[in-house]
Amino acid sequence: AAAVPENSAAGITELPDGCMVVILDNGSGRSMINVGRTQPSTSAPTSRSYRIGDSYSVGQIVDNEDGVWYELRQNNRTQGFIPSEMVGLGEGCE
Repeated sequence: AAAVPENSAAGITELPDGCMVVILDNGSGRSMINVGRTQPSTSAPTSRSYRIGDSYSVGQIVDNEDGVWYELRQNNRTQGFIPSEMVGLGEGCE
């Protein structure tokens, strides 16, 4: 099982206000993750902000003892991993 880098999910594992990110298919069969409404979390150990409307392509999907993780990619670079329970239909984002 591939291990998710320790700092990769920092700042994404907690999304305030019950807002979840959304996996979209942009029509080309390529999965995308869009970040919904989020607010800075004082408990998030990261300086990176995930802004409203940020869009990521989905890279590898890692399944290990800590759960299932989606890789977020932008500009051919890994931006981090997000736990599968944070992926949904955007509840709380309206």
